[in-house]
Amino acid sequence: MLRFVLRVLGPLATLLGGLGALMTVIGMLDPVSVQLSNDADPFGEPPTLVASLGHLALWSAILAFGLWLLLRPRGKRHDTDRAAP
Repeated sequence: MLRFVLRVLGPLATLLGGLGALMTVIGMLDPVSVQLSNDADPFGEPPTLVASLGHLALWSAILAFGLWLLLRPRGKRHDTDRAAP
């Protein structure tokens, strides 16, 4: 059951991490267009560079985790089968 969950989680995390990182980079290139409609502050300030870099780090970590799940070696690790001396 856990293998199935990890096989589904790998591509999903890779897809979401890649899209999130791409959208964050686009938002960093044009920060004014990132401000979503907000009734309380319709013409508010765009996100700061520090906030954008934080989002980029988060999405990059999710992308790296998904790639690790996809590309990690499968099967038993042979080093753990040996008895300890």
